[in-house]
Amino acid sequence: MSGESIGYGGALLAANGQYDDQRGELVFVLKDTTNPALQYTLSTQAVVNAYPDPASAAGIGNFVPNSLNFNAGLSQVLAIVNIPLPTASPPGPPPGTYEVVVSRRKRTSAASPPQYEALLPAPVYSMGAYRLTIASGTGTPTPFSTYGFLGEVDTSAGIRSLYPYPKLVLTLPALSGSAIPAAAHLVISYPAAKLAIKSVFEEQHLGRGSVVTWSANTSAGTVTIDLVNADPTNAAASLGVAFDLSNPFGSGATGGRATTADFTVTAASLYDANGALASAGPSSVVKAQIR
Repeated sequence: MSGESIGYGGALLAANGQYDDQRGELVFVLKDTTNPALQYTLSTQAVVNAYPDPASAAGIGNFVPNSLNFNAGLSQVLAIVNIPLPTASPPGPPPGTYEVVVSRRKRTSAASPPQYEALLPAPVYSMGAYRLTIASGTGTPTPFSTYGFLGEVDTSAGIRSLYPYPKLVLTLPALSGSAIPAAAHLVISYPAAKLAIKSVFEEQHLGRGSVVTWSANTSAGTVTIDLVNADPTNAAASLGVAFDLSNPFGSGATGGRATTADFTVTAASLYDANGALASAGPSSVVKAQIR
């Protein structure tokens, strides 16, 4: 799952005051394959991100092979959900085969209990690819717990730390000869009262060995980014600018959800492998999407 149809969050994060008000939250529903009218909404504990080990084949190659032959990157969405028993209230699914249906929603305010917008575009899966067979509907439910190592250590903080901030994806242009810039100096303006810059990094998840430095001037509402690609033949083509919303339910320059229009590339100097200035046009850097 990737792109702007992903939302993160869940009960575990909400208990710590964390909500994904930029992208929303994913909701998982089991739909009976023999009677689609029977549906069971699961309780989502957390939806976060996980990555392969850098020493694995996927980590070294910066790519996870898949049967659909497309590059989805290395970011793997991890969802932790509860499946209630049929005797629970509300009741859970009895034994059978179920299609896993995913939807997405966003809070409309900070009120408790949360109120949500209508369903939004969500990840789409091919029919039958995501099914779950429940063989038994009896027994004692296993309480959800974030304690591991024989119940001695609470791992909830570790799970919450995997929550990814929303980010603006910047795509660098190809120079003459289709080469990615060997270095770049960018200045991006943003509404400092509406959002806070958390980090800037290579968008190729495990990186390409490049050096990225950044500094935010909250008074001026600008973030300055410098990139040096260690190997221009295997260089970073995109940058991620992670941010956090100050007031997701506000409006104007001081609140609301962010869009690409909130960011403006005011300066862009791009250099080739010989250190020569190849382009100095801010419009050449594309604000691809927020995800």
